[in-house]
Amino acid sequence: MTNEPIYGLLDAAEEVIEIAITSDGSGATFPKARAYMNNTLGQLLDGYAKDIGVDPKSEKIIFINSRTNKSTSDKNMTVEEFGLFSGDVLKIEDDSGVAGFSDEEIDMEFANDEIIEISLKNQVSGATYPHARVYVNNTLGQLLDVFAKDVGVNPNYQKIFFVNKRNKKSTNDKNMTVEEFGLLTGDVLEFVEETADYAEKNMEFANDEIIEISLKNQVSGATYPQARVYGNNTLGQLLEGYAKDIGIALGEKRVNFTNKRTGESTSDTNMTVIEFGLINNDVLVVGDDSTVAGSSPNEE
Repeated sequence: MTNEPIYGLLDAAEEVIEIAITSDGSGATFPKARAYMNNTLGQLLDGYAKDIGVDPKSEKIIFINSRTNKSTSDKNMTVEEFGLFSGDVLKIEDDSGVAGFSDEEIDMEFANDEIIEISLKNQVSGATYPHARVYVNNTLGQLLDVFAKDVGVNPNYQKIFFVNKRNKKSTNDKNMTVEEFGLLTGDVLEFVEETADYAEKNMEFANDEIIEISLKNQVSGATYPQARVYGNNTLGQLLEGYAKDIGIALGEKRVNFTNKRTGESTSDTNMTVIEFGLINNDVLVVGDDSTVAGSSPNEE
């Protein structure tokens, strides 16, 4: 293959960019491929597959924009639509690896013959790896190790949450298998690293509805703004997640919660956000036994 742009089909497109095209499996790279913005990804595949050792006739071909982590299997998508610019790297992956993985990428145990196809998604950024073929006995930790880079998740974070988008089940157990987690073909497995509010706070994903509230220390006034929580999170989960941020000491002291908008108070850590009547933009005031007598949670 020469480094000339792909002519013939789209001569009307005048803008030419220069990108690198690489095999995501082997790392083989064509460093300076010149392409029109209106060339399709399929045209680039046909033009450069031999150069990077990818089989253009593979049943599954995935294109990945290395800069944006955007991925697609649509061969008719244009270079422009895929958001490629000069200097970008276009990664191409075929289905030559077992269950989507090359032998070099991961040492997996394939204890079960059944293969399913799922999408993997960074819940915070939205970066997605579609059409991942995995064994039902692969662990969630194995999937994380392989696909973390593709969806922009740091696999070394102490807490990584896995969410089955279909049934809202969540876990941080990396040893749980795909089958045990209830994943089926067509499902979306979301990764949430500890930089996300409700992940780092070790909360359950029990309800679809997410609201944004502020948490405030009744005595010091220390505030954590814009905490994103689920309606079925308990007040105890919020306390465990945000106590350090607002200077509340976790321990044997009794803690009181006050909905600043309604004035309602409770010490029931099992009460949910919904049951306590919290809605978007509310302020949850938290005080413990050290709260000065006579202070009011409604005071500014």
